[in-house]
Amino acid sequence: MVTNLASDIALTAQDVLVFVARVQRAQFDVDAATGIDIISALETAKCACVAAQAVVTDAVAITISNERKERGKPKPQWRRGIASQIGLARRESPHRGGTHLGLARALVHEMPHTMARLRAGDLNEWRAMILVRETACLTAEDRGTIDERLCADPATLAGAGDRKIEGRARSLANQLDAASQVKRRAKAYSNRRTSTRPAPDSMCSFTTLMGLDRRVSESSEVSRRKLITEPLVGDHCMALERRSTPKVRSWPHRSARVPRMLMGCRASRALIH
Repeated sequence: MVTNLASDIALTAQDVLVFVARVQRAQFDVDAATGIDIISALETAKCACVAAQAVVTDAVAITISNERKERGKPKPQWRRGIASQIGLARRESPHRGGTHLGLARALVHEMPHTMARLRAGDLNEWRAMILVRETACLTAEDRGTIDERLCADPATLAGAGDRKIEGRARSLANQLDAASQVKRRAKAYSNRRTSTRPAPDSMCSFTTLMGLDRRVSESSEVSRRKLITEPLVGDHCMALERRSTPKVRSWPHRSARVPRMLMGCRASRALIH
């Protein structure tokens, strides 16, 4: 059972399912203006549900942790498996459950203004995640400062897209703590890697994650050798990655041939057949 602090209204799972059943049974035969209003209202409901999920997620984690602590279990076991339970409840993987758990902790304990915008429907879950992600390297105090500057006033981010929100949060983070951003980039560079992933119709996707300087250098070399239209671009790209990337998950066979390369700053993708 969840209690709304503003009005002390208890909310149970059954209450939520009653609302869901009503939406499921609804028939929509309306004019365009009314339809737009319904879409907007449902979006607000989605955002409010995400905020409620965050509150409940954090409460569940604290309750389980405290129960284990009271039973005298070792500290490393206090939060073990909680992310898996959250993921199971949301029909997602344990890894995604951990992501939702981290988001809930940040929103509930460190970013009250972002939580308020989420409850009001001014931000959706993804944009709240962007703000949490871009402030993850900061102290709680600095994170709270950015939270207040961007979300205290609903008009601040009104009409802003994902990239603008990300850019403003990152700019403020650089102003408040430039050193943390340097550490963040160093950590990102240490995670450079290559990987392959199956794709439909007997294809696979070959992906590289590398530093921008390495990406630019590789693109220049490929262009210089005029290999973009050659049959062995994939082999050339893999040779470059072997020199620049310490961690290799899997490699296609040497005989794999790549018809074309898609170039980007963060990753290059090729369809291998």
